[in-house]
Amino acid sequence: MRYEIDDGVLASSGLSLFSSDEVLRRGAVTAANAGRLAVHAVADEDVRLREAVDRFVRAHLEVLGVSAAASAAIGRKLSWAGQSAHHAEVEAAAGLGMTGRLVPAGLDGAGDSAPVRDVS
Repeated sequence: MRYEIDDGVLASSGLSLFSSDEVLRRGAVTAANAGRLAVHAVADEDVRLREAVDRFVRAHLEVLGVSAAASAAIGRKLSWAGQSAHHAEVEAAAGLGMTGRLVPAGLDGAGDSAPVRDVS
């Protein structure tokens, strides 16, 4: 039985999501600036409209902030999962090597399964 976890893809996906946190936060700043302009454009001509625009902007800024935090958290988890999977594969290969069994392909450096001698 053979399995493989693509820890490189997990880690790079995690980094991408983690960096999207910054993009979402920059988007929130831009949205805040645009919202401030919208609120001032309404001015005092219609107080209810101004309040509605202000609530709309605040709600969307909150959503962007939550999305940024969630993206960063998922990114951290994916990066950790990639590192953890790699560590588990190395530990399994070391355990197999200690018993003199075959090392799974890709973990022995040769690309194919190869016998490992017990050096103890």
